[in-house]
Amino acid sequence: MADAAIPDEKPAANVALTGVETPNPAAVEKKSAGIKVARNQRRNVARKEDLAGRQQDQEYSLALGYAESDQRQAGGFDLFGPRRF
Repeated sequence: MADAAIPDEKPAANVALTGVETPNPAAVEKKSAGIKVARNQRRNVARKEDLAGRQQDQEYSLALGYAESDQRQAGGFDLFGPRRF
């Protein structure tokens, strides 16, 4: 029995005699790191798409001349005009 080879790598999960799977902490940490990377990549793609859409909207507004009229109303919109009572 002393000739049995011991593997260098540990399995991703250990199964006890009860049949309950206990995950390897290193494997759990690696998986969570991969999930975090994927989440950050997805957020970055969404931010880039949002920024590109905003730039396209701004260019379209400039082309139609809406941006100039919006700048005149920077103080806010007065529903009733000047009040002279």
